Formats: sequence, structure tokens, C-alpha cells
Amino acid sequence: MANLNGRLAELGYEVEDLGNVPVIQRESQGEVDSRAKYLPQIAETCTLVAGMVGDALAAGKFPLVLGGDHSIAVGTVSGASQHFAGEARNLA
Repeated sequence: MANLNGRLAELGYEVEDLGNVPVIQRESQGEVDSRAKYLPQIAETCTLVAGMVGDALAAGKFPLVLGGDHSIAVGTVSGASQHFAGEARNLA
């Protein structure tokens, strides 16, 4: 979205753009398993996103993850669920 940071700031939100998540380009990697194409690279990226989401939540921020394909949800949901599972354990 054009000028999303500016538009959110106009609404009173403080915006911290962490930029693009570094992703290994699949074309530069060889296939390990034709049934699970690029699984290690996807898993690595999802793990990185999960950490970034968890760090944002731990800092009291709202992580807004944009772009990518449907696999981006794996890291986003994983990071949020790990964070909130940890909070639930602390309340018990």
C-alpha cells in the first residue's frame, strides 16, 4: 500500500517499519525433495518471522505482517501463539 506508514501515523499510531524479511531466493537453491520443494528455505523464513512477531508482542507492540504468500501465516501465527502461550503459563 502506498504510504501505509504515513496513513497509520495520521491515525495516531506509532509506526516502526522493520523492512523486508530476508528470504533466500529459491532459484539460487537446489531442490532437496521434489515433493517438498524448498522446505528448508520456507521453514527458515517462517522461523525468522515467528521470532520477529514474538519480539514485537513481547515489547507491547502490534505486529502487522504484510506481503509474501500464504506461507507467511505460518511464522506469524507461530510467533503469536508462542507469545500468548507463554503469557498463559505465567498466569497459571
